[in-house]
Amino acid sequence: TNKTFLSSRFESAENVIFTGCPYESGINTSLRKQKVSTSKMAFGQVALLLAALVALVQSRTFNDIVKMDRMLTDPDEELSPRVIGGRDALDKEFPWMVALHYQGRFVCSSFLITPKILMTAAHCVVFGREPEDPKHYNGYVGTIHRDGPDTEILFSEIIAHTEYGSGTEYDIALMKLKEPVTLNDGIQTICLPTKDSIYEDMNAQVIGWGVSEKGGRESAKVLQTLTESVPTNSLCGFIYAILGIPVTKRHVCAGGENNKGICFGDSGGPLVAMNETKPIAIGVASFVSRRGCAQTFIPAVYTRVSSYIDW
Repeated sequence: TNKTFLSSRFESAENVIFTGCPYESGINTSLRKQKVSTSKMAFGQVALLLAALVALVQSRTFNDIVKMDRMLTDPDEELSPRVIGGRDALDKEFPWMVALHYQGRFVCSSFLITPKILMTAAHCVVFGREPEDPKHYNGYVGTIHRDGPDTEILFSEIIAHTEYGSGTEYDIALMKLKEPVTLNDGIQTICLPTKDSIYEDMNAQVIGWGVSEKGGRESAKVLQTLTESVPTNSLCGFIYAILGIPVTKRHVCAGGENNKGICFGDSGGPLVAMNETKPIAIGVASFVSRRGCAQTFIPAVYTRVSSYIDW
């Protein structure tokens, strides 16, 4: 099937790769202090694998995952964005976060990678074969509040990966702001990983706007955050293979603890690891099992950012 997306570069041919990563203060550095011993992590991985074999017997198939994209992005559907089991973010704790709105409604999380470019999931901006008109979107930055009224940003261009549209890969997009934001202690950019870098067997932070428990229908008005474990891709791939869902080296997974994790509307938000004092966006929230959000032994799946640095 032919797909007509915008080119992989902005019309102005700007280099969108950002390597400065100036922001180093005010970040929760506790992730670095939560390193798990190798033996304990290995035991946990085995336990997760064995439990998953039992838990996934009644799971559904990949066709149900595909439907989730429509549920996340169809403006006629009632959205249920959430980070389950998390806590309210502190003011200025995650100054790169952007609450993305479509036609006046909150739709996805996203994050700044330069003063003029943000990153999100492709399914947040592609509802058919092409990206939506950027004028239908606006965002709020420099705030933990979903609906502003802090700094509002508008967009001039949307770039979705040209291969997005089939399967589970390439769920990544860039959005160009009409005007660059002014960086300060409340508005900052987040670092990107180096090409093909691997982050697993560690803890990372998930961030997004949403309710704090299962069954909620109203998205939280305050940014939520949660620390989760990042299993190996081989383990995550095995779990999803039982569902008939491909998880590849272009993915990174996180979670698997009951009543904790991301869900609808958290799509497009970052999975954040720490490198010394610098936060690194290692993943973009993409999808979960159709069994539901925050399921025991079933991690959520993210687009692995390091696989798309050249793009």
